[in-house]
Amino acid sequence: MATYTTPSNVPANDATSKKTEAIKSQVEEVTQIMQTNLTRAMERDGKIENLDERADNLNTATATEFRLVSQKVNKRSWWQAVQLWFKNKKDQATKLVIQTKVKAVKA
Repeated sequence: MATYTTPSNVPANDATSKKTEAIKSQVEEVTQIMQTNLTRAMERDGKIENLDERADNLNTATATEFRLVSQKVNKRSWWQAVQLWFKNKKDQATKLVIQTKVKAVKA
């Protein structure tokens, strides 16, 4: 930090030097606060990047899992529909056979 001196031909006033010292201490305090804030901001940036990366990983995993589960559900419902169709056809065939036998018995 730059150090300022008063010219030798200007007499140093006690009040002026106290004000100068007070301003210097305030500047140093503000500098310390700014350095602390910058350090904290850099730490937060690192944490935010980590959180963002974890969120992307979670999103990717969740999307993949959702796709796989939805495919399983789709296949299962398709098989249930096929089984129901065959059951209905079997029931229709059974009714037709019974009706044919009943007609044969009556005739």
